[in-house]
Amino acid sequence: MLSQDIVDSLFPPDLPEADHWEHRYPPRELPEGAKVTRIAPSPTGFLTIGGVFTAMIDADVARQSGGVYLVRLEDTDQARFTEGAAEQFAEAFEYFSIGEPACCRHSSATTLFGVRVIPGCSAVIPDES
Repeated sequence: MLSQDIVDSLFPPDLPEADHWEHRYPPRELPEGAKVTRIAPSPTGFLTIGGVFTAMIDADVARQSGGVYLVRLEDTDQARFTEGAAEQFAEAFEYFSIGEPACCRHSSATTLFGVRVIPGCSAVIPDES
C-alpha cells in the first residue's frame, strides 16, 4: 500500500480540487450509457495484431454505445520514433475497417497546474518533468 507521503509527492500541494477540473472540462454531451474508449499506440514500431484487436474492440464498444473512440499517439519517446509508424496505424485502421477515430498526440500536451493537458483529449496526466 502506498504511504501518504508517496501519494502527496505525486501531486503539487496547490493542485486545484476536483470541482475546478470538472468546471474546466465539463462532461461530454453523450447519451446515457455511452462509453469513451481509447488506444494509445507508440510510434516506435509498427502496429501489432494485438493492437489491431484492441483497437477493434475499443471502436466497437464506443460505436455500439453511442460513445467516442480516441487514439492518443504516445509520441513522447522521440529517440525511438519510427518514421511512418503513425501513418501505418491509420492505414491499418482503414484496412481492418476500424473507423476514423478522434486523434491527438501526447507530445502536444502542455503543463497546466502541474499536470499534462492534451488538446483534443480529456486525459489528465501528472507532469513528469
